Amino acid sequence: SGSFIIGEPAAAGSLVISEIMYHPTLSSEAEITAGFTDEEQFEYLELMNIGASPIELADVVVSDVFDFTFGVLELAPGQRVLLVKNIAAFEFRYGSGKLIAGEYGAQSLKNSGERILMTAADGLVIQDFSYSDIDPWPMAADGSGASLLLINAAGNPDSGQPVNWTSGVASPGDSGGSSPFTGGDLLAYATSSYSGDGNVFSFVINPAAESVAYQVEVSDDLENWSSDPSEVEYLGEVAGERRFQATGLAVPKRFMRLRVQD
Repeated sequence: SGSFIIGEPAAAGSLVISEIMYHPTLSSEAEITAGFTDEEQFEYLELMNIGASPIELADVVVSDVFDFTFGVLELAPGQRVLLVKNIAAFEFRYGSGKLIAGEYGAQSLKNSGERILMTAADGLVIQDFSYSDIDPWPMAADGSGASLLLINAAGNPDSGQPVNWTSGVASPGDSGGSSPFTGGDLLAYATSSYSGDGNVFSFVINPAAESVAYQVEVSDDLENWSSDPSEVEYLGEVAGERRFQATGLAVPKRFMRLRVQD
């Protein structure tokens, strides 16, 4: 008898970093009593298999922020795995029973942001991006208790763009209470509110609408629409409200709309 690998090796397009807790809240009295006095002990990264088949994480490396090399570990489609700063602290705050690949040791995720590089067993890049605590990155993730959550992670968005991240309740190792779209009004499912004020359009996403992709578009004539960053600028997220501004050439009227896709 012997062991064998069923899943395909993890690669770009099948594995993403789906959640980042880089600046946890201060330790509570109970946590301090338990010996967890440094809030950095509650940090974590969540990785997710976004492919349609099982993948094998053996020899996948996460570096720059720290150096962690995965051992043999298979992830089913949609399954998540965690890298944590301190397992005991993590389980004290977030609960036990979650799939944890291991601890990343003495180094910590920088509160000011930094580069995260993830490479496959063959050395090819899976993900390479930098997060930040500067607007338009979600400010609520910077020590207020929220984490960075990748929007529509299964769609493999560009992780280096702040528009593709939101702040939300920490949900390490699970979908954070997501509920699938079962039909009806997709816009009502995807957003809790939306509004326009001058050349600024804003909306609040539904955190349970995990599989939805959001796209803000602008038009001068209601026929030709564009989402080009030179014409639609992402201003950031305030209290869960995501704000976009129509830019570009000055015209008498500009129209903005939100396109959602599940």
